[in-house]
Amino acid sequence: ELANYNTTVYAAEQNFVAKNSELELAALSKTGYTFEGYKYGESVYESSYEVTDASVVLNPVFNVIQYSVKYMNGEEEITELTSSYTVENYVALPNLELEGYEFLGWYDNAEFTGDAVIAIERGSTGEKVFYAKLKEKTHADVNVTFDTQGGYIALYPSVDAAIADF
Repeated sequence: ELANYNTTVYAAEQNFVAKNSELELAALSKTGYTFEGYKYGESVYESSYEVTDASVVLNPVFNVIQYSVKYMNGEEEITELTSSYTVENYVALPNLELEGYEFLGWYDNAEFTGDAVIAIERGSTGEKVFYAKLKEKTHADVNVTFDTQGGYIALYPSVDAAIADF
C-alpha cells in the first residue's frame, strides 16, 4: 500500500516494482568511464534485474578508462616515455633531454602551432599524442669548475656569492 511509504522522504527517483517481476535497467554514461551495470550484493546486473527482495538498492558501477599518451620526435615514437592517464589525473608532461638539442616543449600537433602543452589537465579524455619541438644546439654544454684556493673573484663580495652566480 502506498500509505506505508508516507513517513519516508526519498532523495532520488524511486522505482517500485512488484516481486518476481523483471526490472529493465537503463545504461548510464559518465565522461571518462565505462558503465558496467548495477551492483546489488556481490552481483552486477547489466540490462535487467528480477525483483525477489522487498527492498533493493541497485548502485551503478563505473570503471575509469585508461587513455594512452604517446610522445613523438618527428615521426618516431619515443617509446620510453609512453604512458597512460585517466580523467581523474593531472599529468605533467616530462622534459626531453636529447644530446645536441634544446627541448622547446611538447605540442599537440606536428606543425607546432599554438602554445606548448605542459600538462594533461584533470578531466581530459581521449588518446593523446605530443610532438617534441627541438632546436639544434649551436654550442656544447660544459661544466666549469673554479678553484679559487680559498679566495674569491674580485667582482664578488664572497666565495658563496661567486659560486651562486656560476
